[in-house]
Amino acid sequence: MSNLSCYQIIRPLGGGTFGRVKCNIHIVARHLITSALVAIKVLNKAEIKSKNLYLKVKREIKILRSFHHPNIIRLYDIVESSNSLLIVMEFLPGGELYNIIEQNRLSEDQVRMYFLQIFSGLEYIHTQGYSHRDIKLENLMLDQENKVKIGDFGLSNVLKQGDFLKTQCGSPNYAAPEVISGEKYCGSEVDVWSLGVVLYALVARELPFDDPSIPALFARIKSGSYKFQHHFSDSLKDLIARMLNIDPIARITISQIKKHNWLKTSPLYEITLSCTEQIRKLYYNLDLCRKVLYHALEYQEFKNMTYDQAEGIVKKRQNNDRYDGENDDISTTYNILLDIELQSRKIEIEKTLMQSEPVFKQTNLQSLSERTTEGSSQISDFDDRFPPLNWVYGFRSNLQYCYLSIKLFECFKSIGLNWKAHSKSTLILKGNCIKFRVIFYKFEDVIVIDFTLRKGPVVHFFEVLNKVYTYIYKFTHI
Repeated sequence: MSNLSCYQIIRPLGGGTFGRVKCNIHIVARHLITSALVAIKVLNKAEIKSKNLYLKVKREIKILRSFHHPNIIRLYDIVESSNSLLIVMEFLPGGELYNIIEQNRLSEDQVRMYFLQIFSGLEYIHTQGYSHRDIKLENLMLDQENKVKIGDFGLSNVLKQGDFLKTQCGSPNYAAPEVISGEKYCGSEVDVWSLGVVLYALVARELPFDDPSIPALFARIKSGSYKFQHHFSDSLKDLIARMLNIDPIARITISQIKKHNWLKTSPLYEITLSCTEQIRKLYYNLDLCRKVLYHALEYQEFKNMTYDQAEGIVKKRQNNDRYDGENDDISTTYNILLDIELQSRKIEIEKTLMQSEPVFKQTNLQSLSERTTEGSSQISDFDDRFPPLNWVYGFRSNLQYCYLSIKLFECFKSIGLNWKAHSKSTLILKGNCIKFRVIFYKFEDVIVIDFTLRKGPVVHFFEVLNKVYTYIYKFTHI
């Protein structure tokens, strides 16, 4: 355990599970050894004792220490004073995800990227044998890169095979029917319900279940009574409806969500998951950990400490949920430096994946044409009763957005396509029996262009894409 002299207090933050909301139970501070900003959660010892919260506090410390995932908030240190217990965590300057939807309506594509990060973190929590039990917008934070991190594990519990939980907890608006009914429930199924509420709220900017009267709110939740807004896509409606199924047995599972079409339509789906997995594995990379620990020992504060001594303290702290008074400044410094190193590695990994995993899928048009011709006697490509599959293709460019747009419009015009702007980043194009959508994504320094066929023959769609790709290839290629 470190002491408070290692930190310079800067300003207060908001509230959480173990304190009085909006009182100064969270503060921003600077770690004086590394100069990194951290968030400190201040817990009143007397309150912990009077409310029998010791086990919950101990549980949160244990869980956060054991988790190593880029979409879960990191625990750095425990500081104990005569009256308070301070939990030092990574500082997330982006604030709550809740604030984002308060300011602007997000497109489904933007929501999909946020949701994918939340899902990835929650999937990891479940694979580690825990449920969160309080997934809500206020517990989803954004870092400096606008990436989501799951926080506040005060209500988490261990998932045991065949075991059920029975404590009513979490926020009423996000609570599953089986929770508010006082029934025994499975933590993973409850998390899926809450995640469904979050997904709905991200797109609609309002909660699916909301009422000033708690009895009325609970009645709506138990009956699964909510309405979709008109702009929800059919695929999104299907996913939310399966997540907000009032029957926990019939509710969609985490593994099924991962395979759902709405999530997989993002051109960055595979890249995002691959990047997350590579970053997660780096937490256990021996060469990287050794490099970071040697870096930590370069600070003046540890000049009399050997590598073996430092390594012993770090390993002990990683496997210990107690706050026992031992000085472990080296462990705190190591973990902060590790996260700084991983942040830079993450940027490199994302760029490498963008280059090595082509978003544009090269297709053998001749073989595709042959297969389509063979089946043409059964189903016509122009038959509206059988809409085409949701073919999604795309490519990337390192050109400036403005210049790339000009070249694309030149290409569209040259091959006889008409277009109209659907939003700032979306175009709808029509031409010669086909209709498709184009979406522009900004990913680091790269523009990703996503094409989705809406109507018409698949073969003709690929022919158009081939012309576009050939035209743009002259100006950009990564």
